[in-house]
Amino acid sequence: MEKSDKRTRKLLKNLTDIIFVIMIAVLAIIYLPGLAGYKGYCVLSASMQPKYSVGSMVYVRHADMQDITTGDVITFYINEDTLVTHRVVGKESESGGFLTKGDANEVNDGGTVLYDNIVGKVAFSIPLLGYVSSWISSTSGKSIVIGVLLVIMLIEIIAGRVERMSCTNALQ
Repeated sequence: MEKSDKRTRKLLKNLTDIIFVIMIAVLAIIYLPGLAGYKGYCVLSASMQPKYSVGSMVYVRHADMQDITTGDVITFYINEDTLVTHRVVGKESESGGFLTKGDANEVNDGGTVLYDNIVGKVAFSIPLLGYVSSWISSTSGKSIVIGVLLVIMLIEIIAGRVERMSCTNALQ
């Protein structure tokens, strides 16, 4: 019976360690680029397929106006709270703005994107990570992540006490 208990405790400890490492790795992948000056955004539409699929996470970095050229993919505001990530298909010399188009769209976006509305250029993307990021950012996602971490800590505390009790009993 004692051998089975030890095996169960070891399995539980290994399982909690694996879950903890996976959670930390996912959180690091999502949030560490921010420390290097990148902002992550979830792709919500199919307008940039096949380059960026719905649910991908694009990481954007600030770019000076002269560094944005035809062919670059930029993220920009189309109004106060709506962002779009599309490809630059031309520069308009008169306004100094950019003409953009989604790769999957047949026509250019209407209007010119002014530099002041540009967040930056897309540097890289990670497929499907946007789904994970959106879920973790939600109230239920945060609650579950915190709950799982608390359960892991509780299991570690209980396992440590049981192990100490076993050692104490063995010494008596």
